[in-house]
Amino acid sequence: MKRCGTLARVVVGVAGLAAAVLGGACAGPEDGRGGSGAISFSISALQAADIGALRLTVLGSDATCGSSGDVTGTALTGLADLELAVGVARTVKVPAGLRTFSVLALDRASVPLARGCAQRTLGSGETATVDITMHDITAGGDGGLPDGGLPDGEVPDADVVDGDLPDGSGSGNDLCSMAATLSAGTPAIGSADGAGSELATSCGGAAPDVFFRITIPAGGARSLTAQVTSSFNTALTLLRADCSTEVVCAGAATAMGDSIDIGNLAPGDYFLAVEAIQSAGGGSGNFVVSYALGVPRPVNDQCSASVPLLTSGVSASGTVKDGRDDATGTCGVAGQSDVAYRFVVPAGVNQRATVVVSNAVGFDPVLFVRSATCTGAQQDCSQYEGGGSETLDLTDLAPGTYFVWVDAAAAVSGAGTFDLRVTLSPRLARPANDLCTAATLLAPATNVTGSTVGASSDRKPLCATPFDSKDTVHRIDTTAGGAQAVLVSVTPTTPASWPVVATLDDAVCPATMELSCSNAGFDTRYINRPNLPGGSYNIYVDGVAGASGDYSVRYDTRPQDLTFGYWRIDTTGTYVPLTGGTMVPGFVTGLAASDELSWPVNLPFGFDFYGTTHNLINISANMYLTFGTVPADANSYQNDCPLNATAPNDTIALFWDDAYAPSTAPVAELQTKTEGSAPNRRFIIEYKNWDFIWLQGPGNPNPQNARVTQQVILYENGDIEMRYGPRRAGVTQDCGANRHLGCGATIGLENAAGTDIDDAQCNLATVNDGKVIYWVHPR
Repeated sequence: MKRCGTLARVVVGVAGLAAAVLGGACAGPEDGRGGSGAISFSISALQAADIGALRLTVLGSDATCGSSGDVTGTALTGLADLELAVGVARTVKVPAGLRTFSVLALDRASVPLARGCAQRTLGSGETATVDITMHDITAGGDGGLPDGGLPDGEVPDADVVDGDLPDGSGSGNDLCSMAATLSAGTPAIGSADGAGSELATSCGGAAPDVFFRITIPAGGARSLTAQVTSSFNTALTLLRADCSTEVVCAGAATAMGDSIDIGNLAPGDYFLAVEAIQSAGGGSGNFVVSYALGVPRPVNDQCSASVPLLTSGVSASGTVKDGRDDATGTCGVAGQSDVAYRFVVPAGVNQRATVVVSNAVGFDPVLFVRSATCTGAQQDCSQYEGGGSETLDLTDLAPGTYFVWVDAAAAVSGAGTFDLRVTLSPRLARPANDLCTAATLLAPATNVTGSTVGASSDRKPLCATPFDSKDTVHRIDTTAGGAQAVLVSVTPTTPASWPVVATLDDAVCPATMELSCSNAGFDTRYINRPNLPGGSYNIYVDGVAGASGDYSVRYDTRPQDLTFGYWRIDTTGTYVPLTGGTMVPGFVTGLAASDELSWPVNLPFGFDFYGTTHNLINISANMYLTFGTVPADANSYQNDCPLNATAPNDTIALFWDDAYAPSTAPVAELQTKTEGSAPNRRFIIEYKNWDFIWLQGPGNPNPQNARVTQQVILYENGDIEMRYGPRRAGVTQDCGANRHLGCGATIGLENAAGTDIDDAQCNLATVNDGKVIYWVHPR
């Protein structure tokens, strides 16, 4: 606390007016010479309305109190001559030496009403700060002075004359009771020069301090941010109305400024204390202090106010809107709103906790859990990009307290509301192959089931964007076969299509080299290595953004492939017609109109075909696609069987035959659609209800009256899928009655030079509804 000494006072009596000039005396070097000196004048009037102005005069060393120049209000020739509006505090710094300080009160006609005078001898290197503040008092009061006061013009106290006025009394807002009023949004310049230490705060200690009063208006709690900036080290403390109870204190060891950010303050008065921790040359200089009010924040905006989740499996509702960024999980993004909850695993045995945030409105949630304390070890983190819900499956938690954060992945654009629940159940043991050192050995061409549920997270795959999850490990050994082509397949099973990630690494624990990584695709994740040296390798099964689940894994081998190395998978599936597609621009129907046409289409992403990225593809009426030029002669409608170097090249032959888009029922369509989000998009092209052409005599094209529907799907990771749908036979012409099954069609891939070719079939009636061909891009 501040040590206060004798008050120096000058009292003058004027008819109808009692005025006092008070020199406040508080902590500082008692001899007044070890630091900056200060004199504080406070004018108190029974009838403040009578006073028009105050005039301060500082005279030199040859002046004395009572000399003619310091009280008349005219022809003042001293070192400082300053007229002040009533109620305005001003500070005047005075150099070393003997100085006379005079204050003259004037009425509104500039007639002298009262005066006060004091002298101070300043030591070498000292400066005095003179503060003058106007204060009203109640009618009939006397400003707290003894009855009768002192004679007019008398030097009041030897403390003033001999320079022993204690340091620290110079700032007008040096005491909390004399705090300057600070308005929201309006910065103020201040100084703690000459101030004493009224408070020993938790972050600033017993440093010189000054005070500012702030007010939270009626109408409900408000959030508050306050800051002080300076060229020296400060501390900033928010105090309650009693001027001593800290709400929050901010003061870094060397910071040239500090800030406070607090969630919900009730209406009323508060005080900001600015402490000058570091002072140079006997004075710290000026600072700028300001504050702003905002909307109330969530009650659990900070972990210290976390809301308990009381009942297992029962949802609680909350919001992240207007919350601050107090914590960030490893899968989150710093700078976004978050709120905190907590739950308890009761004493006894370990348990499984399933934490679910759902029904998020106006934001993409991030969910993470820490143990024991607000800054304890993170147990897990989940952020599945673009989702409205997140789940953490903490399968083996020890008894104790756990803290749950619901965070935002980006700025909150709506209500920010959500539901949150924690369900406790018996613990779940970790998978046997949770660790690299316990990897399970796979046999080739054999499906093996597994699960990442309950596993730990031991490594982060390079392609697990934005964040990874729990992982398990399998091992393959191709030593005996030498260099081979190897295909790894990982398929999510339960829940269906959970975002699984597959990697192929060296067999070192922990891994030192990631050979391949795959998180793209809507179902199975493939890794295709056309020329993998013989040896042992680890397959990690992981998840994106905290996701985990059950899966099936296998690997297949074939002789090494020294060409580009697409791996073709022939399978079957239920054909899914395209819905919500867009008709290809310029598409027309009718034999004469559509025969031999092609339509260029821009791709929604760069597509890698044989190592070259393309952004445009040409769709031919003859049911092939090319990244090159569509030939204008028989090379376009006469399918190559097998594919060869003649045009067209750079081609995806979906069902290459002499075809057209019929305008008679069922009418043909040619549509496209993009599905998914980057980097896992796919572009679908569907030929629906297409027919073939046959010749009844030279130059007389006729419809076959068949109908076929099929799709080609280009995946953003370079994979290609061909799906074959409903098919109707036509008249028996050309290759026979099975033209709709492919007796006149070629299916396959061909590079731009026509030198790397993969024929799936040509002129064979083997294509039925449900046939699927998948081409895995090397990775």
